[in-house]
Amino acid sequence: IEECWCLALPMKHYRPRLLNDTLFLRKLCVTLSHKNYRNIVSLTQNQSFPLVNRLAAFILLSQEGDLYHEKHTQAAEYLGVSYRHLLYVLAQFIHDGLLTKSKKGYLIKNRKQLSGLALEMDPENKFSGMMQ
Repeated sequence: IEECWCLALPMKHYRPRLLNDTLFLRKLCVTLSHKNYRNIVSLTQNQSFPLVNRLAAFILLSQEGDLYHEKHTQAAEYLGVSYRHLLYVLAQFIHDGLLTKSKKGYLIKNRKQLSGLALEMDPENKFSGMMQ
């Protein structure tokens, strides 16, 4: 959920070449395998913690400055919860003073407490540098 570049090649022209390029196919397989492994690890870890912890980490990882503005439907799908449950926890964060709602999204008001919730999922602090 961040900006990226997408390279599009005309399939009609490049498909035969790419399907016969063993180096390309190997790199593609390795890349997809690593991505799949990361997704499995993330999913396993994500599902074993309460939504308050997962959402706190997600907000810190996807923030722009002090603003969190991801679409609720995408965030709920990514976190594996219902839209309604996501809204309930966001309302809880607002009530607890972690966030305030604005026209552009949610402003992070208590980064320390939000980070504390997120780091409960990461006792070895492997991801603490990513959530600043």
